[in-house]
Amino acid sequence: MQGHSGPVLAVAFSPDGQLLASASFDHTVRLWHVASGQLYQTLRGHQDAVGALAFSPDGRRLVSGDLDHIIQFWDVATGQTIQTYRGHQGRISWLAFSPDGQILASSSHDQSIRLWAIAAASTVSEAEGINRRFSRATEVARGHLLQTLQGYRRGIWCLAFSQNGQTLASGRTDGVLQLWDAKAAAAQPRRTLAAHASWIMSIALSPDGKLLASGDQPGTIHVWDLTQTKDTPLHTFKTSQGMVRALCFTRDGQTLISSTSVDRAVWLWDVVSGQRLYAVTSNTHMITSLALSPDNQTLAGGTFQHRLLLWNLTTGRLLHIIDGHSGQIWAVAFSLAPQGQPQTLASSGDDGVIQLWDVTKGDDQPQQSLRGNNGPVRTLSFSPNGRLLASGGQDQMIRLWDRASGQMVRTF
Repeated sequence: MQGHSGPVLAVAFSPDGQLLASASFDHTVRLWHVASGQLYQTLRGHQDAVGALAFSPDGRRLVSGDLDHIIQFWDVATGQTIQTYRGHQGRISWLAFSPDGQILASSSHDQSIRLWAIAAASTVSEAEGINRRFSRATEVARGHLLQTLQGYRRGIWCLAFSQNGQTLASGRTDGVLQLWDAKAAAAQPRRTLAAHASWIMSIALSPDGKLLASGDQPGTIHVWDLTQTKDTPLHTFKTSQGMVRALCFTRDGQTLISSTSVDRAVWLWDVVSGQRLYAVTSNTHMITSLALSPDNQTLAGGTFQHRLLLWNLTTGRLLHIIDGHSGQIWAVAFSLAPQGQPQTLASSGDDGVIQLWDVTKGDDQPQQSLRGNNGPVRTLSFSPNGRLLASGGQDQMIRLWDRASGQMVRTF
């Protein structure tokens, strides 16, 4: 089966798990039938490497962004371009649909976020952007630019959508947080907070959208109550040192998880009481990737030192340090196992071997070792039903694995 002729930069499953999209340095996007492994469509239209992908929530549309500042909107059934979005002045770095599929958000190295109203028309159209130095709303028409959310004189580093799709939060390199009405034709932020004295490295919205967490370069975390009008944080958490690399809320919204760089720790915070629950330290291990289990009980961390760390989130106890790889671990992912079924954790990295672990049993030996990658693995993604695992890496190939048998079933 003929695959890409350049490195694979992004992969994404369709919402129903029947298609796998891959984007490559070879300027193409390819759609693959997961069941048969056959190439479904080759989407041609980009003139540069494609590094960002997103399926619409209904799976009927696919959007892709390239290094030449262009966003293409595709009809999955026909493989035809139905829209071309122009306006960014830098490479497209991030794409995401609102939960209802009506708005597309894009961010770029030009220091702007743009919100686009999604068109239903089948004919090709272009949505022209505006000068990057200004914030301005255009007519809210389908297929046109809805908003340009500028970072002004500073770059926008991180973004987060609320689960209801109403709010988009952005963090800037000058320490400013901004909240935007994602569905309103307003180019100005709904709220601006002079949140930090330095670069905001990561942000996260709680599942109910009432709390916003932001972390900065020196290691300070603020939690903001968005239901209040005061511009002071609800809680301020201080890590020992090092930039806040990642933030996420647990699914009940009551605990915030953070990871930092220099102190090599994962911190858990009670956002109700404002107390630090515990710091999950990795001692000499530098954490490169994190994944939270579907039942909210287990946190997995891949490390620079080739080891996989597992913590119990309820007690904060380090459950296992697993020497499962011979190289740096760059990707960890939990399967979405049905309730009562064993939880599978996948890990991989520089050694090219994908290890599958039964987290329920806590075994120190993998269930399966999936071999066949010709180089480091950079990304892992389970299908929505948890039965298939996709891997992508530097060998320009996408591989599809059966979780139950551990067998490679397709190569793209």
